[in-house]
Amino acid sequence: MTGEKAPAETTVLVAEDDPSIRLMMATTLRAEGYTVLDAADGPSAEALAGKYGVPVDVLVSDFVMPGMDGHQLAERLRKRFPGMKVLIVSAHIAEEKVQKVVVEEAFKKGAAFLQKPFTPEELRRKVRAMLLGM
Repeated sequence: MTGEKAPAETTVLVAEDDPSIRLMMATTLRAEGYTVLDAADGPSAEALAGKYGVPVDVLVSDFVMPGMDGHQLAERLRKRFPGMKVLIVSAHIAEEKVQKVVVEEAFKKGAAFLQKPFTPEELRRKVRAMLLGM
């Protein structure tokens, strides 16, 4: 547990274009004590990440979004926040493009993946495991 941030000191950026899923994710993570920023798409998430002057510790992003997909968003934010953890969520894992990016993110860049639909408990466990390096 050495060097681990307390939940209130951990900033999570949620990027999800479905309002009900975004609300569930943000509410779940806030209930865990994380500072949560949430946005409806990649460009909004990127702007939000720069607005508050605090590092983004975890990006939780849908893969398929208008304007910028989750992989593109992660690539852009990693330039500003090199230690940022990434959790890609998607219901489109059967699509070849999504599989390719998930493999690249997971195996080359250490990102995690969570298949939609998922429960709040699954989201809590996944984010916690990422922060603990599991």
